[in-house]
Amino acid sequence: MKKIIFCLLPALIIFISTCNDNPVDKEEQQQNSRDYTWIIDTIQSGSMQTYMNSMWGSSSKNVWISGYDADNSKSIYFFDGTRWSSVNYPPTYFVKHFYAVEGSGTNNVFFVGAANYFNPSPPPNFLDSALVLQYANGNWIYHSINNSSELNALCLVNENEIWAGGSKGNLFRYQGISWERYYLGNEDMLINCIEALNADIVYASGHYEKFIVGQGAYLADYLYRFNGSQWNLIDSNIVSSNYNRQSYPTLIRNINGSIFGSSDFGFVKMVGDAWQVIKPDIYGQFNGTSENNIFLANQDFGVLHYNGKDWYHFNELPWLRYYDVEVFSDAVFLLATDGYTSYIVRGKLNN
Repeated sequence: MKKIIFCLLPALIIFISTCNDNPVDKEEQQQNSRDYTWIIDTIQSGSMQTYMNSMWGSSSKNVWISGYDADNSKSIYFFDGTRWSSVNYPPTYFVKHFYAVEGSGTNNVFFVGAANYFNPSPPPNFLDSALVLQYANGNWIYHSINNSSELNALCLVNENEIWAGGSKGNLFRYQGISWERYYLGNEDMLINCIEALNADIVYASGHYEKFIVGQGAYLADYLYRFNGSQWNLIDSNIVSSNYNRQSYPTLIRNINGSIFGSSDFGFVKMVGDAWQVIKPDIYGQFNGTSENNIFLANQDFGVLHYNGKDWYHFNELPWLRYYDVEVFSDAVFLLATDGYTSYIVRGKLNN
């Protein structure tokens, strides 16, 4: 179901030009515009829970979302430019929960997450295993990774260079044949973010926490960089009862060849080995087509747009629990969920 809620949102700035007919300049001005028609799409299979938490698209007419649905045959949805529809993929005897989706083109899309198996032996519980599902030229392929638990992060450097990471410090590299295991940190580390500039510059962030008797919680995040042959620790955040170090953003994205990040200390850009603060005290899911066209969404701030100069707040849009953002030259998609139903706040750029 979809509902059009806004039409002809006025642009914040009106550009008047009498002599500039450069098509590149006009295209850049159009992409940096804040003049959108907004639509909210409701994603609900009819089950008790439709919890979509990851999104990727190659264009505004080829967008995928994935997550968990109580009807386990409907954990992936596809948008063709007109409507959302649940995707039919091969059934399994285990419960699927997808945590990340990413592709390298319209005919090569990967989904990773957890395969939960019921264990009837005392005590009865669920055992989790790595889940990798690939859509390739109309076919669906399940990948097998032995002795691995859930996968939470995914990065496609290119069609033949893929990284996935998850719990127990596990990180895997796929180059078209098999998944090669790397090990970061320790058994208690969760790899929750992977991003790459190219095959020889890949970043991975891992989270670790423990409780120290008499001292309370000890929380740590570690940033690693792959140089083409090995992973090296390059930064860390530490929060404990007697020490607080906030050095790098735990959510990072490659936007047009530059690494941007979001964390408690603000929205930042990687410059050399340092982080340049673009705007302090904002955080959330974000994405963009360039450093002059970035959207950030969060239930604490709503939806913001950065044009390289200033930030604009879309007061008309709801403040939801946003989980992912995809931005194209002609549209923006923001994925949100309330835990039971999922929503796509979708903006179409007005020409």
